[in-house]
Amino acid sequence: LSVTAHDPDSGNNAKVTYSLTEDTFQGMPVSSYVSINSNTGILYALGSFDYEQIKDLQLRVMASDSGDPPLSSNMSLRLLVLDQNDNAPEILYPSIPTDGSTGVELAPRSAEPG
Repeated sequence: LSVTAHDPDSGNNAKVTYSLTEDTFQGMPVSSYVSINSNTGILYALGSFDYEQIKDLQLRVMASDSGDPPLSSNMSLRLLVLDQNDNAPEILYPSIPTDGSTGVELAPRSAEPG
């Protein structure tokens, strides 16, 4: 993902740099989840996101010029994490028998969940 800001000034007044604001998410700084290239505005994930732990991540990006005084603008981003098939199914019933039997129980394919 990348963000872009435009400053119609000239020279250093038009040079835009990007940064993340000092927000937190689940008690951790947002900068521990994503980083931003200050020159290009490209955002990078610093690790994999697990949908079961993080469904969405909200952050704010600041674009600042190099004028005197420096001017800036903010934008809010909401990153939606998609789920993927990363958990194997677990057999809950019937439980594993403790008497040494096979514990076979047949259910038709058309059986409803539960």
